[in-house]
Amino acid sequence: MFRISQYSKLIFLLFLSLATFSCKREETPPESPYLIPHSPDTLWTDEGIGAVCGMFAISLEWESSDEERVDYYQVYRISNDTIIRETESTSFIDSDVNIEELYTYWVYSVSFDDLISEPSNSESYKLLPLSTPIYPGDTTISPPFKFKWNWEGGYTRFIIKLWRDTIPVFLADTSVYGGGPMYEYMSPDTLEPGVYRWRVDCTGFGANANREGSRSSYKQFTIQ
Repeated sequence: MFRISQYSKLIFLLFLSLATFSCKREETPPESPYLIPHSPDTLWTDEGIGAVCGMFAISLEWESSDEERVDYYQVYRISNDTIIRETESTSFIDSDVNIEELYTYWVYSVSFDDLISEPSNSESYKLLPLSTPIYPGDTTISPPFKFKWNWEGGYTRFIIKLWRDTIPVFLADTSVYGGGPMYEYMSPDTLEPGVYRWRVDCTGFGANANREGSRSSYKQFTIQ
């Protein structure tokens, strides 16, 4: 009579355990993604949910701790409670938005075997009107000078950011109570020679500081 050795039994049991584990893993949805919150506007990097520079659009970014199992992501928006995008990327730009309207988003991970995760955390954002940088731009100047920009809005908080090439140089955080539409802010007294670029961000106050805003396009100039 054929007899199964003890060693063969162990191999069989190990194979059975691995097969069972694999089946259970395939039946388990992937981990929920993490929708990255808006980074404070006084930082130099634009991370998480927020306005797109020079556009009436909202940018989303998320992370996944289960990427090897994820086939694609489903992006939802609460205004219509339906999928607005399916993407393999971990970012999305929503350009189908209106000014001064709050939008709330969340994301699902979908595995290769069509299992759907629990929803991510939700994040909300509202676009404010865009600023338009006027001066300096496409010129060679010497400091000091006045940054000048247009903005069609009321009470807001402006954040002026200046870079030399890719190096952060100067940041000004100022609030205004209407007036406009032309606004001004004095530059630093001294700046090293080089090529500079600047922009103006608008943001909310208090609890809304990280939930609403806009980011202008860039203007470039040269310091001699």
